[in-house]
Amino acid sequence: MSQVAGEFKRTASAFRNWIKKGSTEFPPVAGRYHLYVSHACPWAARCMAVRELMGLQDAISLSIVHPTWQRTRPDDAEDTHCGWVFHEEAKGPVTSSTGHGSIPSTDATVDHLFGKRTLREIYELSNDTLGKYSVPVLFDKERNTIVNNESSEIIEMFAKEFGEVAKDACPVDLFPADKEAEMREVDEKIYHGLNNGVYR
Repeated sequence: MSQVAGEFKRTASAFRNWIKKGSTEFPPVAGRYHLYVSHACPWAARCMAVRELMGLQDAISLSIVHPTWQRTRPDDAEDTHCGWVFHEEAKGPVTSSTGHGSIPSTDATVDHLFGKRTLREIYELSNDTLGKYSVPVLFDKERNTIVNNESSEIIEMFAKEFGEVAKDACPVDLFPADKEAEMREVDEKIYHGLNNGVYR
């Protein structure tokens, strides 16, 4: 949502399910979940970082969208939505939706789960009604739905719930109980002052 001053106002994330040890709905099982990210998104970047730090590369698979938005339904003249698309590196650079520039496809991938062209289609598979087709997305392959698309919760789940399925133990506790309140306070400051700054 945009304001008159030109600032982009982020809406709240819609999918807020929780992966938790002992859960019958969303247990932390290796190979069950897939992470969708963009290198251009600061929220997705921290999910990638914690996935690496926790040694979850084999436990949680990954797809990376192209860093610039494209028309998500180019064959529909009345649908002008632009958003994240999949475009593997081998296919070369992409021109932005504004028609300017040539953006490299470095590290971009196909959709490794469904072979879809856009992230919008992943949301539509999950019966999304909000229309906020954002990254990161944590997807459950078994239930065929998005689990969570709030980065702060995704990294907390990675740190707290997936230690037993990591290929290597993380050398530090990324979410120590005695620092939890302080970390949430800092996270709020980072969200408004740094991460959200890219939309101002």
